[in-house]
Amino acid sequence: MKNTENLLTHLDQLIRSNDYESRIEKRSQVNLYDTIVVRIKMQKSESESKVEIIYFPRVMIELDNTDLVQFYFQFPYELTKAKIDSVRPLLPHLNSRISIGYLSVNETERKIQYKYVYAHQQDIKPNPTHFLDVFEIFYYTPCLHEATILNYLKGILSLEAAIEGLETR
Repeated sequence: MKNTENLLTHLDQLIRSNDYESRIEKRSQVNLYDTIVVRIKMQKSESESKVEIIYFPRVMIELDNTDLVQFYFQFPYELTKAKIDSVRPLLPHLNSRISIGYLSVNETERKIQYKYVYAHQQDIKPNPTHFLDVFEIFYYTPCLHEATILNYLKGILSLEAAIEGLETR
């Protein structure tokens, strides 16, 4: 695929064909790149949030035969400095249970974020089945771990209990 718009349109159509609500947001002061935005309803907090799928133009990367698409998600709650410090020891344990990508803290926005970079051969549409498998794993991972994160942040679970709960899954 030769340009961002064609790739994003193709990926957006794949996502919509599987009954997800999505839209393409054009590059702006808010978005550095054209982005697919997919609505996600968090189960535990019942908050609306979004998965963003961002294509990085080739001029930004130095790979001759590869396109990069980043999946990005932020949990919808802002954390205090104390909560950020307290959640850091839990993140490596959560990350060891995640199939793709990783959780970290976005220091600027004071939120837990989840990222994964999907690499595929440039100028070729991604395999639809493979792309949708990756998308669905990414889409459901925040929901899978939200209860552990919230219960830990609220003090319902200690760090030890949160880790033990992860190990019994």
